[in-house]
Amino acid sequence: MSIVLDVDTTRADQKLVDLQARTIQTANRQVAIINQVSELSLLSLQAIGVTVDATFRIQTLAIRTAINTFIQTRAAISTA
Repeated sequence: MSIVLDVDTTRADQKLVDLQARTIQTANRQVAIINQVSELSLLSLQAIGVTVDATFRIQTLAIRTAINTFIQTRAAISTA
């Protein structure tokens, strides 16, 4: 009986570890996508003639950082 419970516990632990890893990978992909979209948006604005100054870039970076922090925090909490 004890051996069966140990095996079941080990499987459950492994499933949890796998889920946590997938959650973190998903968060990392989301962050990468946000970063790419942000940069492409700035490049697109420049391509159509909109001046993208340092202040605009800093604001974009701040928003991107806030979103990325939220995504990573949510992933960390859900895997804790």
